[in-house]
Amino acid sequence: MDFQPGWRSFGVAVDKRSQAIDVFSDAYPEVTTVVPDGKCSRDLDSIPDFVQRVWDLHIQAQRVPHLEREVRELSSLKSEIQRLRLLESDLENQAKNLRADVLDQSDGRARWMKRAQQAEAKLAVHPYILALINGNHLWFRHRFSRSDRSAEVIDSLVHEMREHAQTKHTLPKSIPALIQIFVDLKQLSEDLKATESVSRSADMVEFIQALNSQRHVSVIACDSTAVQQKLRTAYELNVENCHCQHVTVLLVLPVITARYMSTPTMN
Repeated sequence: MDFQPGWRSFGVAVDKRSQAIDVFSDAYPEVTTVVPDGKCSRDLDSIPDFVQRVWDLHIQAQRVPHLEREVRELSSLKSEIQRLRLLESDLENQAKNLRADVLDQSDGRARWMKRAQQAEAKLAVHPYILALINGNHLWFRHRFSRSDRSAEVIDSLVHEMREHAQTKHTLPKSIPALIQIFVDLKQLSEDLKATESVSRSADMVEFIQALNSQRHVSVIACDSTAVQQKLRTAYELNVENCHCQHVTVLLVLPVITARYMSTPTMN
């Protein structure tokens, strides 16, 4: 028989069969059988199979480090799979939250769109003109000096506003008008006295009070530095921040803007 080269350490060779049997018998007694006369005989037919078995075990033993490395890699792979599963779960939760946010935003946009459509519908039904006026402007002073009756001043202003708006757009002949006047009462009083338009401050105060009593007019008293700021704020809130059908900026007259919008929007 031929032995594998790796087993030469046992001192066996093809021509030393009995020595090989002794070596393997001492090392591995399970290959021997007991005969009835009590003498130990070798199962010579089992030697080749046993040697092959030992050789296979040797080969497997050489593979142990490789198998251990594979086990470590498998353990690392299992840990990575677990991490990826946790990441997948986290991403699914994020996606769920994002879908909920999108639905909320869609509902919000739908509500705002509905409100906008309702506002546009009211806009076409109840249009009116809004005038924002700098009360310190000379136009207001001249108007004041020509008339001491507030009703005439406002009626004339509303008439001019309607005429101007109707030249730009198709509007009802008696379209409602709202007027907001921002004025520095102290500065206006001094200017009117300087031009001899009024003889005493009380005249101007009475006139302003009379203006405020008109149904179309609101007079907002403020200092000179606040007039422009309040005009700008009123413009932004009433025009830029709302739904408008038409906007006209007047550069000649001190009317900052003429606007056509729904009465509920003003509220």
